[in-house]
Amino acid sequence: MRFPAPMRFPAPIASVLRERAVCIGVAATGLVLVLGNAFGLSLWTCVFHEVTGLPCPGCGLTRGMTAFARGDVQQALQWHPFTPVFAFGAVLTVVVTVLPAPKRAKLLEVIAHIEARTGITFVLLIALFAFGIWRMTQGPGDF
Repeated sequence: MRFPAPMRFPAPIASVLRERAVCIGVAATGLVLVLGNAFGLSLWTCVFHEVTGLPCPGCGLTRGMTAFARGDVQQALQWHPFTPVFAFGAVLTVVVTVLPAPKRAKLLEVIAHIEARTGITFVLLIALFAFGIWRMTQGPGDF
């Protein structure tokens, strides 16, 4: 009996993390947004929320990341339940950016393997959008 080959998924996170300049840009932008939020500055306005009055799937992530950075996990989860996932992504981005080339290549290989074998990136993306759609059905709110 012959079994089909295991399903292989694309590895978009590993592909993005291979680009050091992109990692630096993403990390710097995230740091500026979180620091601005920590000091009471709103540096990013959600266009979707402004137009519709409804939260987008990412509304609350900056405030969640700020709370998470302060160590207030409960508040971070109240702002957005995906905050720990994005915090892990932020740490991973910084680690991949600062690693020396051989260790960086090895870590990127592991990340690509995990993505390809599990499809975790797509599972999380679908879950994020499902959460966003669910939240939109709850009506306007302070997100």
